[in-house]
Amino acid sequence: MKSDGSIGANHESSGTRRRAREEALGHKEEKLRKLASEGNREEFFREIIPLLKPLRSYIKRRLRGAGLTQRANIPVLSSVDMLDDVVLEAYEKFNRKPKRLTLEQWLYRLANEELDRYVSKGRPTEKRREFRNLNPD
Repeated sequence: MKSDGSIGANHESSGTRRRAREEALGHKEEKLRKLASEGNREEFFREIIPLLKPLRSYIKRRLRGAGLTQRANIPVLSSVDMLDDVVLEAYEKFNRKPKRLTLEQWLYRLANEELDRYVSKGRPTEKRREFRNLNPD
């Protein structure tokens, strides 16, 4: 906040970016639902991955925090690996996405659940292997 009580340009641009991201995800939701119901994994991933940079950053922070507090005394899992797991889970469960949650809220919920499982069990999930077979990049 500036000394005159107004909000600075950085805050406004951050809010604008967030609204734009939420709008983009909202527009994509119906298309993603259709792709998931048709079993079109590759196109589903191609459509959703470019929208997930903020979620990847969030996952990276959570993994770093778990490592620093040594709650995750396990082999290092990258934020990309965890994001892959979250996207695969979203694909598999898209038809069960709660209507009251936006796509972004639901993806963060899935990420938190996946992160909590990873930290508490101390091992990666099988989902990543499946995703790697689909996305060799």
